Amino acid sequence: MATLLAEYKVEDRDRFKEVFDEFADVRRELGVTHHRLLAAADDPQIVAVAIEFASLESARAFAAAPRRIETLQRAGVIERADLVLEEIETTAY
Repeated sequence: MATLLAEYKVEDRDRFKEVFDEFADVRRELGVTHHRLLAAADDPQIVAVAIEFASLESARAFAAAPRRIETLQRAGVIERADLVLEEIETTAY
């Protein structure tokens, strides 16, 4: 399993969420199995997404997908930082 951890600085959180929701079918098509959408408690412009994939290759392909990049621009993303991570261990407490 792999995760794309993405941090975005956005113009407007509501606009970002609206466009993010519109992209759901494309996320599924591009191999996303699960996501968590998070917002910074002290900065309304910072949004983070943990996006999970069955494989590292799928995560890398999604991160570089032109459709994703175009959608982020439309969503008002000002800055972004992506980190593709390979799972080592998961433990529930």
